[in-house]
Amino acid sequence: MCIHTVKFSSLILPNINYSYISFVSISSISALLGSLFLINCAVYIADIFNFDLLSGVPSYEASLSDMFGAIVFSPVIETFILIGLLKLLLLPPLKHWQICLVSSFIWACLHGMISPMSILGTIWSFYVFSHSYLTWYERSRAAAFFATLIPHMIINSIVVLSLTFYA
Repeated sequence: MCIHTVKFSSLILPNINYSYISFVSISSISALLGSLFLINCAVYIADIFNFDLLSGVPSYEASLSDMFGAIVFSPVIETFILIGLLKLLLLPPLKHWQICLVSSFIWACLHGMISPMSILGTIWSFYVFSHSYLTWYERSRAAAFFATLIPHMIINSIVVLSLTFYA
């Protein structure tokens, strides 16, 4: 059994080699914690100025098919679209981090059209997803796909379940 290792260069703990499973795990945690940090900072700052950011967040009741759509179907479709976008962004001479940044801004804007508050939760996550794909795509397209998809599904699972049971 061959286990690929990769330098998890620009996110956390630079200059350390991780196995694929560790990479995906750390990507998932990084995407989640970074997004939560941005959302909490925004809520805290808005609270200082007596502005209620959370008042515009709709209540959420999800059926099993809604949960399947948000946790499985949407991440798969979005991952395929992300791959196409990243391939387009690879055409001009951009650096790895620039491609990830442009991609994350595009995805944040698209998700922000659904709910403006989701911009903050999306921008960091899609930076991590883009980084994951670009880190693995030269070794294995399948590994790159799943290194992007799995953290996305985990994030969506946590968000959907949190909104369903605690909102």
